[in-house]
Amino acid sequence: NLVAAFRATLEEVEEADVLVHVIDVSNPSWEKQERSVRSVLSDMGVGDKPIVRVLNKIDLLDEDDAEYLKYEAAFSDNTVAVSALYGDGMEDFVGAVEKALNDLLVPIEIVIPYSMGQELSAVHEHGVVETIDYQTDGTYVLGRVPPPIANRLERYSVAQTGDNSSFPGSSDG
Repeated sequence: NLVAAFRATLEEVEEADVLVHVIDVSNPSWEKQERSVRSVLSDMGVGDKPIVRVLNKIDLLDEDDAEYLKYEAAFSDNTVAVSALYGDGMEDFVGAVEKALNDLLVPIEIVIPYSMGQELSAVHEHGVVETIDYQTDGTYVLGRVPPPIANRLERYSVAQTGDNSSFPGSSDG
């Protein structure tokens, strides 16, 4: 049963866009354990995926060590120091995950015909809409989406039509 559970976890790791590595920094050998996890991820072929490092249990450290790890986290990409028990640093954790996910998105500038409302729904559901403008020929969207959706929406690209004179922020026309 344990092997099956571990195998299922590994399958989830392979499918995940962003990994969250929760590290028990109260364990004296946490750095060695972190290296081991990174090695396993690399061996699995997923070592290049974005990883949010969560330095957990800072509440169990002495004040100087806790402050050092908070300082290290503040100046490291995708790293946060938290106390899950007390909720300290959880806002930083949410922000780090949001940033890691947002970094996976690509910019789009498109006009989606009104008859293709499902495509607009996909942009809202899976991406970030920065500007939206309802125009006579369709919905103008400036935003960011995952690459597969951007590829699917490429036919609606403003750059492809070459005419963006009627769009917000345009210097033409």
